[in-house]
Amino acid sequence: MTHVLPDMLWLERGSSPRPDESKDGGGPVVSKKNLISDDRLDQLLIAADPCPREASAVGFVARPRRHAPWLPAVSVTAVVLVAGGLGAPAIADRLFFNAQTGRIASPAEIGDVPNSEWIDMQEADFVEYAASIWDNDLPVPDGLQAEHVSRALASMWKDNGVGLIQAAGVRGQYEDGLRSLWLGVYVESPHSSAQAAEAQAVLEDSLSWPATRETYDDAALERLGEQVGLISSGRSDSVLAVADEWGVDYVKQKVASYVRR
Repeated sequence: MTHVLPDMLWLERGSSPRPDESKDGGGPVVSKKNLISDDRLDQLLIAADPCPREASAVGFVARPRRHAPWLPAVSVTAVVLVAGGLGAPAIADRLFFNAQTGRIASPAEIGDVPNSEWIDMQEADFVEYAASIWDNDLPVPDGLQAEHVSRALASMWKDNGVGLIQAAGVRGQYEDGLRSLWLGVYVESPHSSAQAAEAQAVLEDSLSWPATRETYDDAALERLGEQVGLISSGRSDSVLAVADEWGVDYVKQKVASYVRR
């Protein structure tokens, strides 16, 4: 089997070209120059490991997500070696963006969302990739366009982060970012106004948003529910505390800056 080698592991490529651009306008396609065998991929991963240790399989382990993963110390994923008998991740059949590594997490991999691809946040087309998987069912506050919000949030993560993130994590961070924007609406709206009521309803509904349910563990979901409950209580000190933890001002500023340019 051959694998598409992510940029962070293209150790032998030197100054070779970027993956070829397709001639039919369909976006980047992967050059055969970037395909390697199972054995060679294992060798490169071992060489790239900053703390070499005996391992019998290759895996990807996600660092724990934070409640505000879009802040400067963005939580991302690192490539590591996992000791034990885990099988190698599956490989995506087709790649349309350089940001796609082609590696799919298997159900056996620790800390991963099963069957979700690993995405390289530092590739030039990461923002385009992220925008392509935006969930159009997600509600966007009045005055903002989904396209602007999706690209603004993805640009913010790219500027702040390094390494890999799963596609499921991209969708989850989109939902986190939208929660911040809606909490901003709630904070800025007069109490008992229609705008505040709408924002509160969206925040309560957000507990069941698909990527949130997929990427948050039980403890994180419980904490999120507590925070939304504090918002619904209407106590200004509690609301402002949650707004600070979610980085509301930071997210609003970044989105506004993107829309203005």
